[in-house]
Amino acid sequence: MDFLNEFNKIMDESAYFSVLFLLSFLLLLPLLLFNIIFIRRIRKEEEKKRNLQLQHKKKVLKTSIVTQEKERKRIASDLHDHLIAQLHRAKLINRNTAVNEVLSESIAVARHISHDLSPPLLTQTSVKELFVDFLKPFQEKYINNYLVSFKQRRIY
Repeated sequence: MDFLNEFNKIMDESAYFSVLFLLSFLLLLPLLLFNIIFIRRIRKEEEKKRNLQLQHKKKVLKTSIVTQEKERKRIASDLHDHLIAQLHRAKLINRNTAVNEVLSESIAVARHISHDLSPPLLTQTSVKELFVDFLKPFQEKYINNYLVSFKQRRIY
């Protein structure tokens, strides 16, 4: 009988520990699930924040590049249209050959600077692509369909 009492006592203790473990697990499970869900939500929000920051940086960079290109174009145009024209006028008015040589050199330097300031797309993009880009606003406003075709010829 002592053996049965001891066995029942051990069984009661093991059942007690099993129930205690089960209750602990059931109490901790919602906490674990809450933490997992909360951590995922925080990570998604951080990823959204990073994406927004990246988009903002791209937008700022694009705006900066567009502004720089406009300014380069404006400076190149001012150099080409105004400064070089003024230098040519001075060269035509002036009769001194030494001064005319200096003016010719100045015109050459101004042209070189003007061409260096021109947008790099002009050297990196084909004429066809530039022409298509030029026609896009007109296409959107006036023309429905158009075809741009260039025949390539070798220039010797």
